Amino acid sequence: MKTKDYKQPIYIGSIPLYLAKKMGSTARNVVIDYSHITHISNDHLQQIKNSGLTPTLFIKTVLENFNTIYSGSITRDGCKSYILAVYDVPMSKIAAVTLEETGNKWTVRTAYPVKASQIRNNKDKIIWTKEPTLKKEDG
Repeated sequence: MKTKDYKQPIYIGSIPLYLAKKMGSTARNVVIDYSHITHISNDHLQQIKNSGLTPTLFIKTVLENFNTIYSGSITRDGCKSYILAVYDVPMSKIAAVTLEETGNKWTVRTAYPVKASQIRNNKDKIIWTKEPTLKKEDG
């Protein structure tokens, strides 16, 4: 593979249309670009390795199994962002991927395992969940 080809966005998966609409979008494909792979490898690699996965497999696992979508912040580029989270009640850690809407696709900004309480503090920002709302004492 040529270096310049490696820097092209990598297709990771997709978001079902009914969930994209809940996120105020019709964007469905999820990609990751070279700069975000580099960020994840530099800042979160050891945490992700502790889960027994590579960064790309970690992201794919979250994308295939997320059960909550949180509204994220507006990025420096003015794009909407969302956090896809996977958790099993009662876990103290969850897997999270932050997506940013870029044109007609979602771009993975970062991926990381995190304490559930750090995400659950954003309960008012839940866009969608297929689990019952968690109680404070669960995490």
